[in-house]
Amino acid sequence: MKQTLALVIACVLLFTLISSCHTAPAHHTETVASTKIDTAAFITLFKPLKFDSLSLVSNFDSFENKNSLLYGRVIDTIYRDMFPDTIQQLHSYFMHGTDIYSAAYALGRFDLDADREGYLLRFPGESYPSKIMLLIFDRQKRKFLDQYLQLAENWGDEGDLTVTSSVLHKKGSTLLINISEADSYHEEHDTAFNTLIRTQSQTVYRVAQGGISQVGYTELMRDTVKMGSEAPIDTTSVSSDK
Repeated sequence: MKQTLALVIACVLLFTLISSCHTAPAHHTETVASTKIDTAAFITLFKPLKFDSLSLVSNFDSFENKNSLLYGRVIDTIYRDMFPDTIQQLHSYFMHGTDIYSAAYALGRFDLDADREGYLLRFPGESYPSKIMLLIFDRQKRKFLDQYLQLAENWGDEGDLTVTSSVLHKKGSTLLINISEADSYHEEHDTAFNTLIRTQSQTVYRVAQGGISQVGYTELMRDTVKMGSEAPIDTTSVSSDK
């Protein structure tokens, strides 16, 4: 009798063990939190602008002046997906942090037409957030278009210099932009820095329904001078009513 009882118990235990081995494992569903971009909050970072003519010069004093348009407000990296890939690749800020040298700043926004707005931003330059950029925001798609323009920059290092400024002329839904650029640089093979090449130019762009298009270019000056004898390069903004 005892042997029979022991045998029954052993069979029950064996059956239970086999059944547990063939029981399908539980499925664990992971909930992935997705970050939804608050477009309305992003838009409020930018100061609404109305103008017929607006001059933009990359100036470090303006970056520190809270009353200046160029002072701006820091854009959090959570908004990086609103920008075109070309901007994200160009400015590593979107993949890293918001320290003083890599931050991007919201400046101002203005109407272009019923469907689009122009947005002014200050992006990291070679060593400081000194690039003033124009991006076009599509109200229907709720994101920026791929086209953009650099409007102003101020950069210099080891004798090389780039100063870009612009004047924006707005008439109805058409925006004309005169971009002036002054450069001085050493040729790549001139390792002794004996000569300096200086150029000044002006480029005109039109922003309309068809997007951003270049409509004019003028080279105002180009020369090569020996170091020690060069006259100061004129980096004054050149405006045009063209």
